Amino acid sequence: VARLDRLTRNIRQLNTLISEVCIKNGVELISIEEGLDTRNESGELAVRIIDIITK
Repeated sequence: VARLDRLTRNIRQLNTLISEVCIKNGVELISIEEGLDTRNESGELAVRIIDIITK
């Protein structure tokens, strides 16, 4: 995806998408603008931070 704000409306929706769709189905998320790539360790860390922020 080009930018995360094109994918979801807010960070909670992003967290839901990542946890309930991507992780459960083995789908990797790559955002060009933000440099988020769940295929590597820094992307996994970013996902954990997003999860913490939304709770």
